[in-house]
Amino acid sequence: MRTIVSRLALLSVVAALLLLAQPASSQSDITITDLGPVCEYCGPVDLNSQGQVVGWDAPSSSVTVQFLWTPENGRKDLTDLGWQFYVYNNDRGQVVATSWIYPQALQPVLVEGDEESALGDLGGGYAIPHDINEVGHVVGESSNSDHKLHAFLWTPQQGKMQDLGTLSGGNYARALAANDLGWVVGEAATAVGQGEAVGYEMHAFLWTPQQGMKDLGTLGGTSSIALGINNLGQVVGNSSIATGESYAFLWTAEGGMRDLGSLGGNFTGAFDINELGHVVGWSNTSSGETHAFLWTPEGGMQDLGTFDGVKSAAICINDRDHIAGIRWL
Repeated sequence: MRTIVSRLALLSVVAALLLLAQPASSQSDITITDLGPVCEYCGPVDLNSQGQVVGWDAPSSSVTVQFLWTPENGRKDLTDLGWQFYVYNNDRGQVVATSWIYPQALQPVLVEGDEESALGDLGGGYAIPHDINEVGHVVGESSNSDHKLHAFLWTPQQGKMQDLGTLSGGNYARALAANDLGWVVGEAATAVGQGEAVGYEMHAFLWTPQQGMKDLGTLGGTSSIALGINNLGQVVGNSSIATGESYAFLWTAEGGMRDLGSLGGNFTGAFDINELGHVVGWSNTSSGETHAFLWTPEGGMQDLGTFDGVKSAAICINDRDHIAGIRWL
């Protein structure tokens, strides 16, 4: 999820971070809170049930500032703590980040109160976290001793990273989100074709302790990525279709991968899903504009507008239906 967010941000000229409280059937029911100063390249990354937002801001090409925004205290920059890249949080107050402060190159660090713990890697000296769930499980990507990138799961019980493997014939995977059951989603390479004609496609996956890594397929195209999962096992992400366009999807064990439609355009993306089955993301409109959306099982895809900007995207949603997003000014 998070890589796509940064690509969206790079398209902006001037952007502002937003927190939307209690979205309902019309924009007049939405309370909008600006999370800080206007920024050229920035984005929210994670949002917990207390309305605390973590994100990033790149004021120059050589500096990336991580921040924590809380309703009580506003924005606090975290760069002075020695952390780099993305930071993620949960309702227990745990934060996981990528750090240079430990001897090996990029290493995940779990922070709880005043205590910091390095989570290690899969043997290759490189690891980046992409999510932390409510029971303290951390998922991400790490190089192994063969210098291949694999998805990992770290749990407090094991105290070390577990290599989640790859899809059939592939040699690359990264985990992007996890629910509280320890189910993990992300993207992985899978081999297609045979012999000299063999190639690779990137497909969304679901990993469970019981069944291992499962290919979730596509909407008819050649690629997909899973970016969010809730405790019901509902998965959201993006997939290409046969004609090349990309659409947001919802995957369930009962119904498989479902296209969530659009706001009239040919490209959409889903970033997150909460325990109510509410999905947030972005969609092109029929006129080519990019608007944030909220999708619900009852109401389908709702256009959240651009909040007085030229375009917008909804990145995270918590179980209180608070949404963190970004608008371009």
